[in-house]
Amino acid sequence: KDRLGAMTRVAAPTPAASVRDDVVSALLNLEYHRAAVEKAVDAALSENPAASFEAALRSSLKRLSR
Repeated sequence: KDRLGAMTRVAAPTPAASVRDDVVSALLNLEYHRAAVEKAVDAALSENPAASFEAALRSSLKRLSR
């Protein structure tokens, strides 16, 4: 029983990683290129690591529109 419990535990993603993944997914769904998206999202989150999804998306879109 103890082994089964240990096997089913999965580490929860950090909030920053979750926001990053969600923003990347949203921008890819808008048909931006993955390399440009990852660069813009990483820059946006490095500027404000505690950004909400909305703030990170807005900042990333501004960077992609340059």
